Amino acid sequence: DEPLMRIMADGTIRHYKTDALGSVIGLADDTGALKTTYAYDPFGSVAISGESSDNPFQFVGRENDGTGLLYERNRYYSFELQRYISEDPIGFAGGDVNFYVRVGNNPVNFTDPLGLYLRDDLIKEIIKHVPSMEKQIVALSKYLNEGALYSILKDLEARELARKAALRQAGRIGLGTVGIILGDLIFPEEVGGDDTKMIEDWLRKREKCK
Repeated sequence: DEPLMRIMADGTIRHYKTDALGSVIGLADDTGALKTTYAYDPFGSVAISGESSDNPFQFVGRENDGTGLLYERNRYYSFELQRYISEDPIGFAGGDVNFYVRVGNNPVNFTDPLGLYLRDDLIKEIIKHVPSMEKQIVALSKYLNEGALYSILKDLEARELARKAALRQAGRIGLGTVGIILGDLIFPEEVGGDDTKMIEDWLRKREKCK
């Protein structure tokens, strides 16, 4: 739901300019000239310059309510605290053991448009152009935050392929991360040993959050 245009109180039209994260970086007139500009630090605090505007859509394209809080649909994010002010309503299913953290404390590379779990649309675009999805998933599984990987695999509907690829990487990733990355993609009995108990425990907790 990226904002495209805003009609001011006096009827003046302003067009939104955004960056890769969806943050509004400027409001332009019909000629393309910037009238209002927005600059953010990595965690969303904003500095506004130029023409005065009551535009609420700012950091990552969400509404700044003017009290230091950003509305991200399911929760409010605090610029001062640099975290959400309430727990993730989906708990462990959000991909992090800290229910207040936003995008794994990596706001430069990830977004959380729903206030539930992080995502990276850029990675999904890259995958579309890779001949072997399986090889790319294996490579990404070494580096991506668990929530982002789960979101990517779910959106691509590559559950079985992803499960097999991720299982082969289980020995290379931290055990706690394995459980969260795979979520309901994995069959715990295929891992074996202590890994099985850890993942089964995690899955039970995840099920309670649904």
